[in-house]
Amino acid sequence: MFDLFGIDRIWPGYDKITATMESGEKARALEAETKRSILSLLPELYPDTRFIPYIGVHEFEALLYSDIETLSRTTGIALPPLQKILNECGEPEEINSSPEGAPSKRLLKLAPSYRKIAMGVSISKATSIDVIRGRCPHFNAWLGVLEATKRSGFPASGDA
Repeated sequence: MFDLFGIDRIWPGYDKITATMESGEKARALEAETKRSILSLLPELYPDTRFIPYIGVHEFEALLYSDIETLSRTTGIALPPLQKILNECGEPEEINSSPEGAPSKRLLKLAPSYRKIAMGVSISKATSIDVIRGRCPHFNAWLGVLEATKRSGFPASGDA
């Protein structure tokens, strides 16, 4: 898992993304090129399809905006500013528009006591994966690919 906005310009496929592409489109292009690049470096893996890169169009905290009631209750942040962020961005996966606009930076601005690791774990445990999947289409698609791979008979990590 990699954060789209943290990827270096030398990343495979970075030269193919454009400013006019939507975040999800950029992530899908980078994921495809990352897979092609890894498989070209390790041809013995081909046609193994278990390598499934994920370029998050957000940092992890964006997923937590899927359920702002839980986010509010856990952080002590009032609902209106959280709803305003969602209204401005459209969906949780579009929150990460700049280093200053990163989801965790927005949480820190609203709640200076926010702690990424401790509170992120608490919030994610309290948020239904079904709610996250319903609000984050790129993340949901990646999980769907992982599930389909598992159903097709490939062993899960640790099963091999």
